[in-house]
Order: sequence, then C-alpha cells, then structure tokens
Amino acid sequence: MKQLLYALLLLLVSGSMSPRVVNANNTNLRQVTLQLKWTHSFQFAGYYMAKELGFYKDAGLDVTLRNYAYGMDVVEQVSSGQAQYGIGTSSLLISRFKGKPVVVLAPIFQHSPLVIIVPRASGLQSIHDLANKRIMIDPLSHELLTYLSRDGISQNKFTLVNHVNIQNLIDGKVDAAGAYISEQPFLLNSANFKYDLFSPRSAGIDFYGDNVFTTEEEIKKHPDRAKAFLAATIKGWEYALEHPEETIRIIETRYGSSKSTAGLRYEASQITPLVRADQVGIGYMYLGRWQHIAAVYAEAGILPKNFDLTGFLYDPDPETDHTTLFLSLSVAALILLLLTIFAASAQRKNRQLKRALIAEEKLRDEQARFLSMLEHELRNPMAVLKIILTNPSLRQESKKLGGRTIQEMESLLERCAQMDRLDQKNILLHNETVDLQVTLQTLIVSMSNSSHVRLKVEPEKLDSRIESDPLIIRTIFSNLLDNAIKYCADHSDIEITLQVMADDSATLGKKSSTSEGIQIVFANQIGGAGAPDPIRLFSKFYRAPGTSGRIGSGLGLYLVKGLCEKLNGTIHYQRTDNIVMFIIRLPLSPEPKMLQ
Repeated sequence: MKQLLYALLLLLVSGSMSPRVVNANNTNLRQVTLQLKWTHSFQFAGYYMAKELGFYKDAGLDVTLRNYAYGMDVVEQVSSGQAQYGIGTSSLLISRFKGKPVVVLAPIFQHSPLVIIVPRASGLQSIHDLANKRIMIDPLSHELLTYLSRDGISQNKFTLVNHVNIQNLIDGKVDAAGAYISEQPFLLNSANFKYDLFSPRSAGIDFYGDNVFTTEEEIKKHPDRAKAFLAATIKGWEYALEHPEETIRIIETRYGSSKSTAGLRYEASQITPLVRADQVGIGYMYLGRWQHIAAVYAEAGILPKNFDLTGFLYDPDPETDHTTLFLSLSVAALILLLLTIFAASAQRKNRQLKRALIAEEKLRDEQARFLSMLEHELRNPMAVLKIILTNPSLRQESKKLGGRTIQEMESLLERCAQMDRLDQKNILLHNETVDLQVTLQTLIVSMSNSSHVRLKVEPEKLDSRIESDPLIIRTIFSNLLDNAIKYCADHSDIEITLQVMADDSATLGKKSSTSEGIQIVFANQIGGAGAPDPIRLFSKFYRAPGTSGRIGSGLGLYLVKGLCEKLNGTIHYQRTDNIVMFIIRLPLSPEPKMLQ
C-alpha cells in the first residue's frame, strides 16, 4: 500500500513514470573494484568464487579484485574512490570517528582471527608478562592494542614494532607478535617453532573480523549496486565454504597465491568456524555487537563514550525520503500520507516487538518447566537408588560406584538450575565478609582425593577477606576444582594459588587504597582429555573432544564466567606447555574499582 501511494504521488509530480531497465543479458556490466586487505589467500575465498562462478556478473557487475601492496591504506583507497569496496577490521569504527565516511556492509567473520603469539621458550606465561617487551603489531590491529590495554599494558609500557613478518619472532627480533590464527601458526608449525597463543576473546574482547565496507557516497549514488554486490559476495562465500578444495584450486591457478596447498587447507580449516555459517547467516550483523565494540574502544580511550553509530551500519532497505516531492502536494494529502506511514510502521514494529517478547517469555517458561520436570523425575529415582545402596549384600565397590554416579547426577541437576537462574538473571547477591583461604581449605578437605590438591598463599600472611556472596564464591571454586580433578593428568597435583592483585605501590598482603582485589589461580597438568579450545571453553555446553564417555554437562566453565561477572570479577584462561590455568580476579568489595 505504501509503495502504491509513493508511485501515485510521484506520478502526480512528474507527470510520468519511467520503468527501471534491467539488463537481462549482462551487457554493459558496471565496473567496480574491491580492495583486498592482504595478499591472495583463502581469507578472500568468497570473493574469488563470486567472480569465477559468475555471481557478480549475474548481478550486473564486473568486479576487479585488487591485491594488497605492503603499506597500503585500504580505508584511504576506498574513501578516495580508487576502489568502491574494501575489507577492513573493527578499526573501521576508528576511521569513522576520524571523519572517513565508511559504511560497513557486512561482517564476513563473526569472530576476529587476531591473536598474540609468544615463543614457548621465552617463559612468558600470560599477557601480563608482555610489559616492557617488543611486540610486533600491525598499526590497524587496534583490538590487540585494546587487549593489552585492558590487562594493564598501555602503549607506553612496551615497544611497538610496526612489521608483520613472523620471521622476526623466529629470529628473536621481537618478543611477541600479533597474528592471524588462520596463517602464522601454520608457518610456525612448519618451522617446528614452539609457541603459545593469547586470544583477546579470553578477556571478553570478541570483535567482528573481516568486514566488507564502502562509503556513504556509494550507498547514496548506487544503492542497487551496493545491494547487488553484497548479495553476490555472500553467495560466493556460501559456495566457497561448501567447496573448499575447488576454491583452493582456483586460488592457486587463477590468483597465484604464494601459499602452499597445505597452507591454504590449514587456512580454510581455521576460517570456517570464524565465519560460523553453520550457526548464523553469512554476513549477519547486529547493532548491539557494534555498540559493545565501540564501548570497549571507549574504555581504552580510543573512542569517545556512546559513540554515535548512525550511518555506520548498512541498511539494505532504508525508507525512502520523499519529503521534497510531497511539498508540491496539498497539505491535507501530506498529513494523510505521513500519518498512514507512521501508523503502519508503529503497528508493524509493535507487532514485531510483541511477538519477540512473547517468544522469549515462552522460551524461558519452557526451559524453566523442563528443568523443573527433569529435577522432579530424577530426584525420586535417585532417592530410591540411595536406599538400595544401603543394602548390606552389595559389594563395597558397587556402593562407591553408585554413590559417585548419584553425586554426578545431582551435580548435573544443580548446574542446570544454576544455568537457568543465570540466564533468567534471577541470581540475587547476598554480600558479606568471605575469607577466600578458609573457603578453599574447607572445599579441599571435603574432596575425596584432596591429597593431590595444593593450596599456596602469596604472601603467607595475605589477608584474603573480601566482601562478596559466599555461596557464589563457593560455587565458582567448586566448579573449577571439580573441572581440574576430572581433567588433570593421572597422579599429578592440582595447584591453587591465592595472590594479592594490586598496583606497583600496593603493599603485599594488606588491603590498601591501591589494592584492587584478590587473584586466585587454578593450575593443573593436561590429562587425557587434552587442552580445551581457548576460544570456545567458556561457551554453553562446550566439552573438549577428549571428554566423550565422561559424565558432564559442558556448563561448568560457562557458569563460572557468568558468576564471576555477576561479582564484578573476571576469569581468564592461560596455557603454558602442559599446564592449563584459570585465573580469577575478585574485587575487595561489591563496588570495585575498574579492573585493567
């Protein structure tokens, strides 16, 4: 109805309407250039396939894929009109802030591939050890700089090396290097170079990766072209991920990639989960995610707070503004039209919002009912089993096995209930003075195999009392200790360390005005289940591949992370050689100073 009104109004003003000519024979293709952000590789697989399979041509486009030259500014290439489209990182937000009229069409990678690599032989065990080191980072990798800044390593606390050759890390010219998880690890593996990875996602910095972008001028002057380019690009990516071997052959034969076939295959295996096409549509973009990215940059002082994203995100179907045309009509017709559009839009949005709220409420109710039913249906059989286990004729081994099984089932039910409360935001804090050392000692003593658990306090007279919720604290510690016991190497120790978390002027072991809180480190040797995926380990229901056959819900670490955040704390994962560590930081009071 709205489109019909627009058409009639235009007819009244112009006197005639000329139909848009569609070129069905793909002649007179519109020529555009896409500026790549790196040299030819699987990182740009979707664009190659969109061109080679004719998806761009079907959209009426003749697309030139321009290779990257070292030192090139991709944003400048697009902003100056030397290319109509480009590929950029989340740093596009910063370019927008600096006055570049960039517009993000779609994020192809739902997660950024950027990581920091350190030589294993260097002994650097965490991101905090990079202070006063030489770190090689591309100037536009702002999220890595933000990652360092969030952990207290601002740019004046290390030497920034603006190079990208990973050979510098092998040769010892730098102490750490920013890298793509899809590329440099393969080169290091091929050179038999041992290394460790630090991912920004472990610190809660989960940004979009490669973003297709253009300019406001391109959107304004050629909206159909931009829309057609994006649709063909997504189609190309869908094909490339479904046919990686065919794509690799085309990259090798048509684009002369310097990478080996094995290198391209490795890259494809790493890029596919970053695109996450199995979970969301390729190119899916969410305003709230960009708002979060802007907030993280603002926290690091790179962007102002509440940075306005208006015009930064592409809208493929914007409402057309016909104000100048309506001025030629009568006032009555103008008011009627505006009221009609407003009423229809408001009604539609209200319906959508109502459906979304109803669906969300329904899902929550169904989850709560299911968990309640599950607990009810399992509690009674477990009670019966407990009675059966008291039978004196049962062998002692059978009783122990049955007891452990019931304990595991009760633990699983409790974790499901905790997950539901966390998701429903129904966890209320009851803060009081909690002695973390006493809590850990009590928990360790209650464990059946506590002889393998070592508790260290640094310094020995550390005042480990904080203001927090004792039940949540115990739940966090219990989950981490249970996780360590399950997955540590046989006959190896689990080490828990209590430490003060303070700045350089703080006095160890005392609650001073400069002390920020207490740090608790859970460390154990890697067992038969192997090391967890550092990117996915805090996700709901994630379990390492080697845990099959063991009772578990995949909720423990998800709950720990959520509960830590509920207490205004943080949790980080680190790995060194065959040791995995979970590092918890808890504030001294419910209203802590912002952690770095």
